[in-house]
Amino acid sequence: MKKQRIAILFDKSGSMGGLEQFAVNAMNEQIQTIKARADEFDILVTMVHFNHDVEFLETNAPAVALREIPLSSYQPDGGTALRDAIGLTIDTLTKECPESDGDFLVVVITDGDDTSSSIFNQSHLAEKIQTMKDRGWTFTYLGTDDSLESAKAMNINNVAGFGGPVGVEGMVGPGGTIGQRGVTYASKRVSAGLDSYLCRSKAGHSKKKLASFEFFDDARDRKIAAEVKAETPDGS
Repeated sequence: MKKQRIAILFDKSGSMGGLEQFAVNAMNEQIQTIKARADEFDILVTMVHFNHDVEFLETNAPAVALREIPLSSYQPDGGTALRDAIGLTIDTLTKECPESDGDFLVVVITDGDDTSSSIFNQSHLAEKIQTMKDRGWTFTYLGTDDSLESAKAMNINNVAGFGGPVGVEGMVGPGGTIGQRGVTYASKRVSAGLDSYLCRSKAGHSKKKLASFEFFDDARDRKIAAEVKAETPDGS
């Protein structure tokens, strides 16, 4: 059975305040999605919450053992240590998992730019992410439309901006789609080999490189997107 390591980094900074229920529902829908796919892959999951601090809720936990997150455990406040959350997650996974041990997928979910990191600066983290991408890792950034420039600066080109109101409500509020589609889409991308596709493009082969801010850019990607959309309960 193919192995897959998934790390989900979820913002709990103060700007998420007022939408706690929506955010927890989104995270729990992701957990349900991962568990439902555990019969297809040997999945280990790392769950990370971050504001001005970085908290590892689970580290390389078997998908079948994941538990949904209670509302009481999600209390947004403080700033946004986005770079530190990503950098520490990479360091943790590289320390505990052999590089050849399956596919690595890092999903970042945030509603804003970095305001609080003290360990990793932008250039340091961008170099680290590029190194891991060159080794076959996939990084996906799911956020609001006005935060996508931050992802590009960190060498994350798989990005999705969520429609609806600009800001956190557009991401996890009633019109948001993150909980229903985010990890499903990213996981299917890895399964289809699109992580390798991106690396081959960078190596100078003839296949088309994905545009920086177009999450669904080529035919295979669009097909996966359509499949995920069809799986969404409301079909929207």
